[in-house]
Amino acid sequence: MVLDEFWATSQEEMDFTIEARFAKRFKETYKDDKTVDAPLIYDEYTSKYVLVMEYVDGLDVNQLDLLESHGYDPSKIAHDLACNYISQIIENGFFHADPHSGNIRVRDDKIVWIDFGMMGTLNVHEREIMKKAVRGIALRDTMTVVDSILALGKPKQEIDYTKFTGEMEQFMATYLDMPFGEIDVAQMLQDVFSICHAYRIQLPKGVSMLARSLTVMEATLLHFGSINEYFWKLRPAIRQRWSNYTYILK
Repeated sequence: MVLDEFWATSQEEMDFTIEARFAKRFKETYKDDKTVDAPLIYDEYTSKYVLVMEYVDGLDVNQLDLLESHGYDPSKIAHDLACNYISQIIENGFFHADPHSGNIRVRDDKIVWIDFGMMGTLNVHEREIMKKAVRGIALRDTMTVVDSILALGKPKQEIDYTKFTGEMEQFMATYLDMPFGEIDVAQMLQDVFSICHAYRIQLPKGVSMLARSLTVMEATLLHFGSINEYFWKLRPAIRQRWSNYTYILK
C-alpha cells in the first residue's frame, strides 16, 4: 500500500508539468500572504521533461546565524513557517509533502517554498474526519478516535473491533499524558500506522503523505529550538483556523 503510494508520487515527480501546476497553484493560493512566496514558473519553456522557473536566492532557513546577521528574527521565521504549514493542511488541504530545510528559503522578508514535486492533498471530508479524531484525542475519547480511523481508512479485511479498540487505548495511554515537547512525533505516527497496517486498514494517500511530512517539518522546526515552545506560541493561530476545536489548546 505504502509502496504503491510512493511509486505514484515518484511518477508524478518525473513529470515536470505536474510540478509546475502545483507551484502555480501554491503561489496563487498565497498571493496575498505577506510572509510566504513561491517561484514564478515560465510556462513557455516548461515541458514534461524540463521545468523552468525564476532563480530563488536568499538564505537557507536553517542558517540561523546568517539570518540574524541579515536582520531577520529566527523566532518570527519559525512562527510564520509553522503558521503557514497549518494553513496548508487545515485551510487548503494542499500541503508541501517534503518540507525539509533545503526546500525552504528566506528572501525579501518572506519564506519561499521550492520543489513542488511532492504535494499532498486532503479533501474536505478527510479534513473533517481528522478534526473529529483530534477532538477525540483531546477528550481522551478512544471510541471517537477508532471510529474516525475506520471512517477515514479502508479495511481490507474484517476488523476485530474490540481488539482494535484495545490497541488504540494502549496507544493513547502511551502518549496522552506526555508533555507535548516530550512526544516523539515520528514514533507516534509510526505507531498509528503500524496498528493500521496490522489490521490491514489502508489510509488515504494524502493522510500517509501528511504523516511523513509532519515528521520532516518537526525536524525543520527543531533548527529553531524547542518544538514545545513554538507549539504554544501557535495556540492563537490554531484557534483561529480551527475554531470549532479551540478547547484543545486551552
